Amino acid sequence: MDNFALEKTEQRLDVIPVWEQARHSIVPYLEPVHSSKDCVPALRCSDSLAGMLTNKIKMYIAVICKDIIVPLSELILRKWNVSWNTVRLAMDENMAKLARLLTFENHISPHGFSYISLHHPVPAYTSSLAFYKPFRDRMCGYWGDTYYMAAPERSTVVMFGREELPKYVGNFRNDVLLTYDCSVHPLSSELVEVSPQGIVTLLD
Repeated sequence: MDNFALEKTEQRLDVIPVWEQARHSIVPYLEPVHSSKDCVPALRCSDSLAGMLTNKIKMYIAVICKDIIVPLSELILRKWNVSWNTVRLAMDENMAKLARLLTFENHISPHGFSYISLHHPVPAYTSSLAFYKPFRDRMCGYWGDTYYMAAPERSTVVMFGREELPKYVGNFRNDVLLTYDCSVHPLSSELVEVSPQGIVTLLD
């Protein structure tokens, strides 16, 4: 998925398969935002096909067609003759299957910073799963409502609890920024706070 091309839907309707084939390839796709002109409204409702997850991360609901990622649009939904609810159910089913392959690894840095990293066999799904709401809800339960997360690239996600926040800022943030600066597929330099109320950017 890291090597896939993001295409405009109006230009690539020819590559989109019929609904019964496409439904198995619908996933959220994350893209870094580098300027305000790339921004779209925040994700505030359940029927959004695209929106800002954070100040620097945009999410599309997309269909993967061979080596092309096509963001969904109302035009595509009309082509399929399906509702947003149907698309959402298909995406939830796909993400639930992908989540079964997600693994967690515990770490303690030389400075005593304790955190968890996520890993998926398809690297780009690591960050997509980390920002997916059902996964965030699950992790809020694990951490006790609030936890913190950084995703400097699509394949790298670190998470930690509230008690580790001072150590992250003092010792580990530079490592995250270095990963972001050097990555072939950077996502965001942000540190975000995740709670049942949503996502808030703490550090840009």
